[in-house]
Parts: sequence; C-alpha cells; structure tokens
Amino acid sequence: MSDVILEFKEKVGSSDYLEVHLLFDLHFKKKVGSLRKDRLIVLQDSLVTLLNNFEKRPTKHNLKKLAKLGRVAYQEFRKSFEQNGGNSYLKSWDSRFTTLPPNESKDLFRIQKVGVKFPKGFTFPISLYFLKDIEKFDWQRDNITSIFDYFLGSRFRIYYQSDIEQPDPRMYLKDSRDETTNVIHVIDESLNTQMEEDAWKLDRTIDFNVDDPRVYKKKQLFEKWFDGKPPHLIHFSNHLKYHKDSLSYALTLSKNEVILGSEIAGKLTTEKKPLVFFNNCESGISHFDEGNFIEELYPNYSIGFVATLFKVKNSNASFFAKEFYRYFIERGYSIIESLHKAKDVVTSDEKRFFSSIGYILWEIHPELTFSKHEPIKKPVKKKLRKNGK
Repeated sequence: MSDVILEFKEKVGSSDYLEVHLLFDLHFKKKVGSLRKDRLIVLQDSLVTLLNNFEKRPTKHNLKKLAKLGRVAYQEFRKSFEQNGGNSYLKSWDSRFTTLPPNESKDLFRIQKVGVKFPKGFTFPISLYFLKDIEKFDWQRDNITSIFDYFLGSRFRIYYQSDIEQPDPRMYLKDSRDETTNVIHVIDESLNTQMEEDAWKLDRTIDFNVDDPRVYKKKQLFEKWFDGKPPHLIHFSNHLKYHKDSLSYALTLSKNEVILGSEIAGKLTTEKKPLVFFNNCESGISHFDEGNFIEELYPNYSIGFVATLFKVKNSNASFFAKEFYRYFIERGYSIIESLHKAKDVVTSDEKRFFSSIGYILWEIHPELTFSKHEPIKKPVKKKLRKNGK
C-alpha cells in the first residue's frame, strides 16, 4: 500500500515528546528518533504564517523564506535519527527522499506513497518540510513551481492516519449493484459554491430533478443522511469555527445555523459509510482537547476524509474540489492520485493556489476508487513556463 510509513507515537514516560518510527517497503520497522512537541507546534505556526504570506504574494522572496524554515524543520527531523543511532535508516530515508529529480517525482505511477500516522489529538504539517538545501537553487533562473516541488507534500503522495484502527479495506466507493450515486452537498449559502455544485454533473447517474444533492439546514442533512438511502459521498462547503458554548469546533450552515460533530455522532450508524470531504479551513488539524470532526466521525460514520491543514480561500477551495472530482469521479483515478493531480493543476503558474498542498487524506485507503471501471487517462496539456516566473 505504501513505500514508506512514518509513525509518530506518544513517548512512553514523557508527554513532551513524540517518538518517530519508520517502516520501509513493509519489510522492517524501527524506532529511529524523538521530537519535542512544543518545538513542532512553534514550527507549525511559523510555517503556516509564511505559507499564507506566500499565497497572498507569490514572490520568490516569500517562497525562499518559507523554504528556509521548511528546510530547518526537515533538518531537525533528520537530526533526530542521528541522535538515536538511526544512521542506517537515515541513509535509506535519504536514498528515497532526496535523489529523485522533480520530473520523476511528479509521475503518479513511479513516485512513492508516504503514510503518516499521528497519535490522537496531535498533527503537524510535514507537507511543508523542504527536501533540498535552498542555496542549491538558482533563485534568479529557477521558476517558482519547480522550487515548490521540493516541499514534501508537493513531491510525494501523502496520506494521514491516526492510531485508532486500520482503514476500511473497501476499494470502490460505489459497488456494481449501485445504479445511482447518492451525494449530499452541505452548503453555507454565504459562500459561492457553484464550481463544487457543477462537479456533480460529472456523474450522469445523479438525477437532479429527483434528488437534489444540496442541503442547507441541519434537519435536511440528518434526513438525507440517516433516514434516506445511505450516501456514497458527503461534501461540506462551509466555515469551520470554534463554538464557545460546546468548547469544540462547529461547521457553519445557512442562516447562522451550526452543526457540531457530537450532534452527528449521536445518530445511529448506517451499514454503508460515506466518504466525507470537508472543504473548509484547517479541518484536518487535531485541536488537542477541543477535538475535530474527523475524530468525532471516524470510524462509525465515515470510511475516511478529504480535509485541509491550512486556511483556504473560498474560490480556491471550490476550484480544487471541482478538479479533484474531475479525476476521481469522471476519470476513475484512485483517491490519492486524484488529490495530487488536482494539486498539480491548481498550483500551476497561472492558478498559484499553493495552500492546496494542505489538502490531505485522513483514515482512508489511498487506492480507493469511485467505482469499478477503467480510468480515463486523458492527456493534460502543459503550458511552457517562463524562466524566473
């Protein structure tokens, strides 16, 4: 399933540290290092700030600042190997992560998948680890996109798991007996979601005159999810915000209504569990004691999630979702390939949606496909990039 699994575990006898465990090629697993939690949090906050600045003004100056700190974070991660006698594993790591040229790293059928496991209540964005010495670039001539490819989350296909249990082994979201696709699209009407709504037209089995996927209120969501035909897919287009009354996070619905993860978790489970796409800011981050929707809903209410680690603009989020579904629904790629093909599109020199590096898979089998049919491999035309842009 994956060439490399990187597991972070609570260190026995010390709540201040995470142990680092590596599994290469499913052959051997070894504890190789440990990292301080408070340092990881500091790096996370600083990296996210620099990423936001770079997205607002995508200049080489801002990219260099982000890459510099991403390189520091990566070097501290590598150094933890050396401190714990993991030099042989460090060589194996480097041979896999620092030798492929960028053009090979973008080949969906040749690059490695990386599984990352976190303990419950703690995540950080290893996708912003930077794999190359920033002084090795020609910052005058190298283009922004080729430099951005050296962030771990851009170069490799990464999927996240917790230590709850193994992901659902199901390989198809729809089985051969399903004549139609049952989608629920949960919408906050204050957002422009037209591109996301257009994505459902990619599946010709959805009859919009009979079963409109869109819901705007909590009551509508519960009726379609738990009282009707079990959904294959639930897509949320909302804001994620802290709800003071419940001391937890909530998703906004229309007309100032919100929904809590605990409200969903109080419902009876269904036999068939849907894929859930949380297309809102920071939905994939674990917030310690404050929880998040992923921890509330998995494994009883969903087979897994597409979520985000960073803040995303509404227009960019809608565009990303449409591109993701173009590959997942229309062309039949696996979910991890669809996610990274969509990232390639939206981080092109024209679109420059670099925060899409924060879209992740949580708890789901990376080879899950939409239905049992052959993928449509349509060639993607690449535009020439100008030097220095």
